[in-house]
Amino acid sequence: MKWFAHVHIANLRALRIAREQRDRPRLIEFRTFQHKELSVKQRVATVLLWMFTIALPTAASAQHGDHRAMSPDQIGTASVKFETSCAPAVKDDFNKAAALLHSFWFPESSKTFNAVPAKDPAWADASQLTVREGNTPFAEAITQFARALGAARSGKPADASAAIERLAVLRDTLREMKDPYWTEQVDIQRRVALAWQTYAQGNNNEGLAQMSAAADAEDATDKAAISPGPLAPARELYGEMLLDAGKAKEALVAFEATMKKEPNRFRGLYGAAQAAAAAGDKAKATIYYRQVLDLASEGDADRPELQQARKFAQ
Repeated sequence: MKWFAHVHIANLRALRIAREQRDRPRLIEFRTFQHKELSVKQRVATVLLWMFTIALPTAASAQHGDHRAMSPDQIGTASVKFETSCAPAVKDDFNKAAALLHSFWFPESSKTFNAVPAKDPAWADASQLTVREGNTPFAEAITQFARALGAARSGKPADASAAIERLAVLRDTLREMKDPYWTEQVDIQRRVALAWQTYAQGNNNEGLAQMSAAADAEDATDKAAISPGPLAPARELYGEMLLDAGKAKEALVAFEATMKKEPNRFRGLYGAAQAAAAAGDKAKATIYYRQVLDLASEGDADRPELQQARKFAQ
């Protein structure tokens, strides 16, 4: 999905030219192959997408002429359905962007496409991380944990099973090595991953219950002297699950509890700001959004989270 965000603007440009020069196709200039960071597979997929967009003018004119009379807000997703690796929460956004593209609303389509990665972090990319096995099971567990979360949160919960099963093996290995601290930590990672898999499979209440129990278990443990702390705090992830489930007030409580134990985390602050806003607490949301801006004052100003924070904190 990340590569698509980089190249879809070129496709928009190609489509605009195609509309203007539909009787003179040789004038169409396509520049996707200047994106040297794309892999061969990504380039092939992009060309297929380009061919699709070039075909749109005639198809759209024949099948969806009424779209031209509709405003961007009136265009829905009923006529456009793509199977993507996006999280379920943003699949409609992706389809709306495609519908806008189909209806020749170029700036609005570009804006909507760009918003998808902001709402859906690179979970699909995380699910494909390379595992490097070694003599430190807890180090491999970090990658397996990321792969499991990535699969579950990119809409492919079944693909998380292998990583979750591997976490159980790593936990048992650590137990045999008589390392109680990392045995417990890896098991918490396994439980968190299982909770997100359960939630992604549509068992929301059971997933929330599993996630709450995993967060309680992590809260009851102390950080080892030489460890940097959790990759992603369980209670912070619980807050994200609650927020996704529409439980904004409970999510805010989870984020605030996390910030007491793991302060100054970008995702924790941003999650708290989102939860407060969704719960209708504008004052608290403004405070947290401003803290996000302070924390990332030297960061990428174009980062979507910072744009949202600036917009809300004005």
